[in-house]
Formats: sequence, structure tokens, C-alpha cells
Amino acid sequence: MGRSGGAVTNVVGPVQVTVLEREDHEVEAPTRVPDRRPSTADRMQVAALVLLCAAAAFVGFFRLGTPSWHGDEIAYRKAGLAYVEGDFRLGREHPPLVKYILGAVGDAFGTSAGVVRLPAVLASLAIGAVLFAFGRRIGGRWCGGVAFALWALLPHALRGADGEVLWLRIDRMALLEPFLALFVMLALYLGWRWAESGSWSWAAAAGAALGCAVATKSTGILALPALGIAGLVLGARSRRWGRAVAQGVVVVGVAAITVALAYLPFGTTAPAAVRFMFEFQGAHARQGHVVLIRDTIYGHSPWWAHVWWDALAFGLLPFVALGLAAGSAILAHRRSEVVMLAAAGAVPALILAFAFGFGLPHYHYIWDAPLTLLAAVGIVTLARRRQVAATALLVVIGAPLLVAGAWTVWRTAHTRPAGYSVATADLRGSFGEHPRILLRGDPVVVHAYLPGADVSTASTDVAAADLDAVILDDGFTRRFPDPAVDAILAAGPFTPYDEGAGITLYVREPPPGSLPGP
Repeated sequence: MGRSGGAVTNVVGPVQVTVLEREDHEVEAPTRVPDRRPSTADRMQVAALVLLCAAAAFVGFFRLGTPSWHGDEIAYRKAGLAYVEGDFRLGREHPPLVKYILGAVGDAFGTSAGVVRLPAVLASLAIGAVLFAFGRRIGGRWCGGVAFALWALLPHALRGADGEVLWLRIDRMALLEPFLALFVMLALYLGWRWAESGSWSWAAAAGAALGCAVATKSTGILALPALGIAGLVLGARSRRWGRAVAQGVVVVGVAAITVALAYLPFGTTAPAAVRFMFEFQGAHARQGHVVLIRDTIYGHSPWWAHVWWDALAFGLLPFVALGLAAGSAILAHRRSEVVMLAAAGAVPALILAFAFGFGLPHYHYIWDAPLTLLAAVGIVTLARRRQVAATALLVVIGAPLLVAGAWTVWRTAHTRPAGYSVATADLRGSFGEHPRILLRGDPVVVHAYLPGADVSTASTDVAAADLDAVILDDGFTRRFPDPAVDAILAAGPFTPYDEGAGITLYVREPPPGSLPGP
């Protein structure tokens, strides 16, 4: 207790009570200072977030370089390293931004698979952070946490022709899609901040993010309609349509400037590079791309292919659960941000389904982040309702998502070498650096592991007696069957070895004990 003039201060525990005394000894009511110590609930939320971040880092980084190369990863790495040296002739089929990143990382830290894939994992974790921030703004801390958890722990797999998981998560690969998804999601978040505030700076930031998305892959422009919704929301709220239109022009203008800056290092060859990109993509759309879906070969992927590949990426039941949760969010909320997220997912899905002449199994990744955030909004909405039907639906949605998340962590912990990396290592151990190979698969990947190998990709160019081995990639041979290969294998004779990830290695007369059993 202390006294100063007419004031008496008592300190009891964490509460300070100040009593003012008057000369007639009348005492005023005490003033309580609020206890600012974190509550148990706050501590539990922080602990859950730390645990979630640790799990996300494990799924992202553990044995990152173990899975075999994908051919596109090698192409982007090669182009990026050339860009660092000032040679811009490679990789013109897509804009250059990601190749700058991969080239700079490869030049500084090395070109191994683990190093080259590192920026993609960081981009995926950044997507999780954007989802957390956006979700927290829409539905509170729990909404942001659920969005981050769904994004970080669900699989985003690329599967082989027989359904085998070749790569557990697309964002553990040095492809364009993780960066595209990051810049698209960042543009959506910044665009919504622009819609809320009417700020010129938020408009410019959204435009810069959109420009980075387009400078990563031309399909980044498909985020523009969702940003248009943000502009409409701004105009309707502020009733200052002139200002909203002017800021919309800023969004588009900054995006265009950002794309132009990405091509600035190309110098005078930039117009030719842009023209080549459009010509290449146009020819690709006309010619199509051979894909195998459920044992059926398509020259042009059917309109439903992207939904099929998305279901394979998440797993059928988790994909249905995400759809139910996202649908719940759309039905329960007529909020503008939910409409914007729905548009960010629906527009690319519809354009890729009906306006593009081809598709590949990882293209759906562009709308997976908006889908995930919508699902988080739906899950939190159902959890806050004290109704039997809502609780039952929440259980139906949550059960497959929890199982899928646990499976992702388990599968990451059991990552093992497989596929091309194992096949080429076995050949190196048996035949040295220069084996003679008939390959029905990707020669770029084989040469990445065995630069000195003598690789033939046409069965008509070789005879069985001239070969040390035959490598068959199941995904390739099912799309492009070659009966002559069977004759070569029978004439060898060759001994088969299943190397995993859809790769079968056939070896002619291997040295005893040099290879594992068939």
C-alpha cells in the first residue's frame, strides 16, 4: 500500500486498485486494470499454430530431393541458368519470371533436385500464409488456421497411369504452378484489401501481384475477372464509380508494367519471345496433348479431365469433402469476398475445360488455393452452428480430410528413391557411365542422371544385341505403345526390375549380384 496526497494504491495479485480519499474520508469506487496475460485458450491456439507450422515444414522439406526429376523441372532449371548467363533463347514457351528465380537459386546454391525445388516449397508455404491472413479477415483466426492446415497437409499428388503416386505434392516440384498459385492468391488478397479500403496503394499492389502471375504463366490473366468483382464491390460500397474505375485502370496498368519489366532483360528480343510464346501455345492447343485417363487415350483432354485430375490429386473422398465445404460457404454467405473466391476458382476451371485445346494433370493447381479457402470458410461456418444437421455434415467433411492429412505426413516420412533415379543408379553400378539404353520414356530425365548414356528412343534404331538395358516408363508406353519393343525384349533375353514410380528396367545379362532381384 502506498499513499500520495489523497490517493491510496493497493496492489493485490495482478489487479491494481486505486482509491481516492477525500478530506471527509469518502472513498470512490475502485478502478480495475484488466489482466492482459494470455488466456489458456490463447496459449492453446498459439501451440496449435506452431505445431501446424512444424508439420507444414516437414511435409514441404523432408527428403525434398529424393523423388526423381520431372522433365519440366530440368527444362526450367536449364533455361534459368542460361538466363543468369544472359542467354534468353531457351524456355520461351512460357514467361520468364520463375526461370529467373530458379536460375538465381541454382547459380548461388547448386543445381541438385533439393535445391532447385526449394523455391517452390517456399512459394507453397507463402500461399499458406496468404490463406491464413485472408481467412482470418473473412472468418476469424480459426478460419485462417483451418485454411492453412488444409493447404499445408492435404496431398496435391501427381499420379501415374495406374494411380501410383509419383510426386506427393505438386509444390514439391520445380514447376510453374506453385508460383502461379502464389501470385494469383496474393492478387486476390490484395484485391480484396483494395475493395475494402479504396486505397490507390492496395490497387497498385494487386496489379503488381497479377502482373507477377502473368509473368509466371500466361494463364495468370484468368485471375482478372475476380479482381473485377473487387472493383465492383468498391464502386458499390463507396458510390464513387469514377474512382473505382480509375483504380481498376491502375490495377491493369501496373500488371502490364510488371510483365514488361519481366521481359526487360531480353532486350530487343523481347517482342520475338512474346510472339513465339503465343505461337507455341496456339499450336499446342490445335495439336492437343496425348493424355491417358482411365486406360483411354485422348489427343485432346475431355472437358472434365481437370476435375478428374484434381480428384486424383487430393484423393476422391477428400476432394468431395472440399467441394461440400466450399458449397456450404457459398450457400451460407452472400458476402462479396466469397463470391470473388468462387469466381477465382470457377473462371479458370471453365476456361481450361472448354476454351483450351489441351490440359495436363497439374493445371488444376491454379484454383486449388481459392477452393481451399472457401472450404475453410464452410467448415468454420458449420462448426459455429449448433444444429444436428450442421454437425453431421461437419463430421462427413472432416473425417476424410483428417485422414488425408495424416496420410500425407505418413507418406512424406516414407519417401524413398524410385523411378528414373533408381534405374539409372542401377545401370551405373552395372555398366558404368556409358550404358547403351533403349528408352521408352523421357530422355531428358535419363541424361540428367546419366549424362554419358547412349540412349535410343526409337526401337527401329537398335537391335537387342546392341543394348545393355531397356527402360520403360509406364505412363509413356501406355500412351505410345510400340509392339517392336516386345520383340526386342524377347530376343535379349532381358531380366525385368520394377524400380517404382512406373519405371521398369530390363537388363541384359547383368553381372551377378549387381542388381536387386526381379
